[in-house]
Amino acid sequence: MDENLRRWASGPECSVSEAARILKVSRESVRRMILRGDLYAWPAVPGGMKKLLWEGQVRDMAAAARAEAIRRGKMMQSTFNFF
Repeated sequence: MDENLRRWASGPECSVSEAARILKVSRESVRRMILRGDLYAWPAVPGGMKKLLWEGQVRDMAAAARAEAIRRGKMMQSTFNFF
């Protein structure tokens, strides 16, 4: 089993709404991430519409997005000398 998957699965779960808040995106964006396979999700109850996600995976994705934004900002700063 992948080490990240093991770590995520041993932690708390969150809803699509909570994932959207953590990622600072809409619930619909989270649903698209699930459909693309970017986030793992499963029904909260068998046959149900409400999905659960691993909060650890969501937080890791948010941290990676922040790191990428910082990297791009630094690249723009050095390229264009804005600051």
